[in-house]
Amino acid sequence: MSTLEPGNIFGAAALYSDFSQFAATITAKRASRCLLLEQNLVDRLLSQEPTIRENYLRYLTGRIWFLSGRLQALSQPGAEGKLARYLLANCPQGALTCPAANLAQRLGISRASLYRAFEALESSGLIRRSGKTITVTDSAGLEAVL
Repeated sequence: MSTLEPGNIFGAAALYSDFSQFAATITAKRASRCLLLEQNLVDRLLSQEPTIRENYLRYLTGRIWFLSGRLQALSQPGAEGKLARYLLANCPQGALTCPAANLAQRLGISRASLYRAFEALESSGLIRRSGKTITVTDSAGLEAVL
């Protein structure tokens, strides 16, 4: 459940959809005003007003990023899987130099979880660490972690 603030948008998934399951149920916590826009009006506004079009596209892009991150978090088998996937995607030369704090933030995990993942992958012989540099020593084995 989300809490909306003044100026927030809801129902964007239903605007261009024929599926009724996208209908939003809103419960107001206090007296509120809501502006409902029909699809033909939104079409006209998007075609005639560049600022509205750009803001709406920014909003949709933000939602896509948010939902993609949620899906990725749900589909990965914990910190080891996140680290393995990241290293496979971001180590074209087989090595990556990055501070642990930055890497933990990129993966959306705590530093403690990252260090446990490092230890598990190192003890399996899949990676080697030296300072801030992580070297992939067994790509096939790392893929098996996924």
